[in-house]
Amino acid sequence: MLPNSQRGFAPTVRGIANSSAIVTIRQNGYVIYQSNVPAGAFEINDLYPSSNSGDLEVTIEESDGTQRRFIQPYSSLPMMQRPGHLKYSATAGRYRADANSDSKEPEFAEATAIYGLNNTFTLYGGLLGSEDYYALGIGIGGTLGALGALSMDINRADTQCDNQHSFHGYQWRTQYIKDIPETNTNIAVSYYRYTNDGYFSFNEANTRNWNYNSRQKSEIQFNISQTIFDGVSLYASGSQQDYWGNNEKNRNISVGVSGQQWGIGYSLNYQYSRYTDQNNDRALSLNLSIPLERWLPRSRVSYQMTSQKDRPTQHEMRLDGSLLDDGRLSYSLEQSLDDDNNHNSSLNASYRSPYGTFSAGYSYGNDSSQYNYGVTGGVVIHPHGVTLSQYLGNAFALIDANGAFWREDTKLSGDCY
Repeated sequence: MLPNSQRGFAPTVRGIANSSAIVTIRQNGYVIYQSNVPAGAFEINDLYPSSNSGDLEVTIEESDGTQRRFIQPYSSLPMMQRPGHLKYSATAGRYRADANSDSKEPEFAEATAIYGLNNTFTLYGGLLGSEDYYALGIGIGGTLGALGALSMDINRADTQCDNQHSFHGYQWRTQYIKDIPETNTNIAVSYYRYTNDGYFSFNEANTRNWNYNSRQKSEIQFNISQTIFDGVSLYASGSQQDYWGNNEKNRNISVGVSGQQWGIGYSLNYQYSRYTDQNNDRALSLNLSIPLERWLPRSRVSYQMTSQKDRPTQHEMRLDGSLLDDGRLSYSLEQSLDDDNNHNSSLNASYRSPYGTFSAGYSYGNDSSQYNYGVTGGVVIHPHGVTLSQYLGNAFALIDANGAFWREDTKLSGDCY
């Protein structure tokens, strides 16, 4: 396994120190790395960048106090890897669709690989195959320095449908991101283009009764976020899809503001959608979250209002919190009501013990009521017996410490045997 300092993408920083020196690297005004280096050429390849974009300011402070600075432009995309690093994965299984959809469930295999060519470019690709479907893709992503980061890839898919018709097509995708630290602005744009109406995703290829006469031709997506001052952000996002064989378009636009002041979180969002059947939809939502620490430790009350075209306005109140000294017992109470007098109430609680997490709840509405309960955790069978625990991740340790005692102030959880 790679250490955290070697995961993801960060550029390798190289320079020359005239004497024993301190190298400090800042990103977006924050120190993200500092180390002592000997005289001569140095190479730093274990950075923890604080964001996906933002130029790196490198300061070399010599032993006599003199300083030299240079800027290394830096932007990245999620798939980018460090120079010389290869990341790969392989998966095999059976496709499971949404329980409410009429879909085939074929066996499939998938493999992907991502390789960091250098400080600038990352090469990536993959393939997916099943009995009636085959797809292959390859692409390249890279940093453009002060201009941001860009990736381009192409995917080919061949599909054999239930009616024995065969389809094949290509999808071109371009992604661009750019951070502007001076104005706290983030921009992300994605564009998809399909060479014909024969390209199917794996999900589409396995959906029975798919509308083959309404195939997507292109799609553009954008997202812009702007921090206007501490704790307050604005955003705007949108998308448009075009289709082969007609002039129909799907459009979706969202704008909103969110922030936090004096511990009170809030957001206001508006969404407009226009679909191919000419029906328009509008929705407005307001969210508030207020801490109750002065009266009830580790608790918060929240309110949400949602107003949507041709639907009753809905209001929801919720109280969340935890009890006991270590917060092992958590609870939530929720009440919702709309303009048509439809209501729903619920109460849920869970207790986190060294042997697992136990939960129970009750809810009721106008015409129904429901109970729920469950337990999650881990079971380890070993030569000394059976050990119960909280849910186990990818890595855990079983320690045989004969004669040791458990210290409660360690804040560790486990089962001693």
